[in-house]
Amino acid sequence: MSSGPHLFPSVETPAQPAVVPGRPTGRESKLVYGLVIFSSAFLLFEVQPLIAKLILPWFGGVAAVWAVCLVFFQTVLLLGYLYAHLLARKFPRRTQGRIHAALLAASLLVLPILPKSSWQPSGHEDPALYILWLLTLTIGLPFFLLSSTSPLLQAWYARSRPGASPYRFYALSNVGSLLALLIYPVFVEPKISSSHQAIGWSATYVAIAAIYGILALRRPPQSPGETPAAAPLPVTPRPAWKLQVLWVALAACGSALLLAITNHITQNVASVPFLWVLPLSLYLLSFILCFEGQIWYHRSLYLRLLVVALGGMAYAYSPAYSGLPLIVLLPLFCFGLFVCCMFCHGELARLKPDPSHLTLFYVMLSLGGALGAAFVALVAPRIFSGFYELAVALGGCMVLVHVVHSRNPTGPPTQARSPVVRLAFAAIVAAFLIVLVIVARQQEEQTLVSVRNFYGVLRVKDQGPDVVVA
Repeated sequence: MSSGPHLFPSVETPAQPAVVPGRPTGRESKLVYGLVIFSSAFLLFEVQPLIAKLILPWFGGVAAVWAVCLVFFQTVLLLGYLYAHLLARKFPRRTQGRIHAALLAASLLVLPILPKSSWQPSGHEDPALYILWLLTLTIGLPFFLLSSTSPLLQAWYARSRPGASPYRFYALSNVGSLLALLIYPVFVEPKISSSHQAIGWSATYVAIAAIYGILALRRPPQSPGETPAAAPLPVTPRPAWKLQVLWVALAACGSALLLAITNHITQNVASVPFLWVLPLSLYLLSFILCFEGQIWYHRSLYLRLLVVALGGMAYAYSPAYSGLPLIVLLPLFCFGLFVCCMFCHGELARLKPDPSHLTLFYVMLSLGGALGAAFVALVAPRIFSGFYELAVALGGCMVLVHVVHSRNPTGPPTQARSPVVRLAFAAIVAAFLIVLVIVARQQEEQTLVSVRNFYGVLRVKDQGPDVVVA
C-alpha cells in the first residue's frame, strides 16, 4: 500500500473557513489527518503477513493459505470502504464521530490478535471457509476500522476544506502500506517472535485508535463554508454505471493478477512471507505512483511494456517452460505484475471522479479487489481442474486494454480512431486469447485424471507404458 514529490501541495481556495475551537486547521489538519492515515495503513499491512504466518502451519503450509487470507483482507477492505461511504453520506457530523469512536473502543476488546490454540482445525472443515472464520474472530473488527480510515478521513478533509483535493492522501496511505511490507521480512520477521509481534502490533493499535477516536469526537457539528454531511453533494453528476463497472473491472484485474502470480511463484518454491510480500509490494507501488500524480503513468509507454509483459508471462506459463529456475521466473513475473498493475491502476487514476464521489470510487475499487481475489482463491479451485486462473487473469487484462483504448483512444497507435486500426487491435487481443487457450490445453495433454482441491492439483498422465502421477 518515499519521500519523492510532496504529497500535500498547497491548494488555494476562494476563502478560508473560520477557525473553530477544537478543530485542526491548515497545515495542522493535513499533519493530523496524514499521520492517522499513514499509521493506519502501516498497521493494516503489517498485520497481513503476521497473521498469515501464525496460521500457516495449521493448514499444511500450502500457498492457498495466503490466497485465502488476501480474500479476507480485500473483502474487509470493501466493507470498511462501504462503511466510510455510508457513514459520511447518511449521518450528521457529530454522529459520525460518535459512532466511529464507539466502534474503535469496542475493537479493543478483541486484543491481542493471537489466535487461540483451541481454534486449530480438526481436519474435517473446509479449509478456505475455516480460514475466513478464523481471521474474522482474530482481527476482523480492528482490520475493518483500519480499512475505513483513509476514505473516511479523506471525506472529512474534503468537506472541511472546499476546493482541496484529498486524493494524495490515498498515495500516502499506500506509502505506509508499502513501508510495512518492506520492513516485515527484513527487520520484523527474522528478529521478533510471532507472539511478540502480535502483542507489539496490538499495543500500537491501541495508541492509534486513541488518537483516531479523539480526532473523531473533536469534530464540530459543521464549520463555516462546509458542505453538510447528510446532504447530497451537488458538485458533479453521479458517475455513469458503465464507468463504475470499468472501475470494478480494472481493480479486479489487478487483484486477480496479484493472487494468481503469487500462487504461481510459491507453488514450486515455498509459501513464505518474502514471496508473499514481494508481489504485494509491487502491487501497492503501482497504486502509489499512479495516485501520487500524473507524471508516473504514461499510457503510450505502458501499452508497449504490456505487450512484452503479457507475452513473456504467457510463454513462461506454458508447460514447455515450467522448469524455469526461480532466478528467471521471479523477475519475469514480478516485472509482468508491476506493468499490468501500472496499467490497471493508471487507468483508474485517469478515471477518478470529483472528490464529491470519492467514497463511491473507493467502494468500487475495493469491490473489484475483493471480486478478483475471490475468483482466484475461492472460485477457481472449485471450477477448474488445474491452475488456469493465471491464464484467465492475463486474458482479462488484455481485454481491458482493448476496452479502455476503445473508450478513450489516446496514445499509440496514433490513428486509434480509425476502424482499420481498431479492427487490427481487436485481432491482436483475439490472437492473444487463443494462445492462452492453447497453452492451457497443453497442460491437459495425455492427462487421464486431473483433480484439484485447496491443497493442490493431482494429475495422472499416460506416458507410454508407464502411468505418471504429477
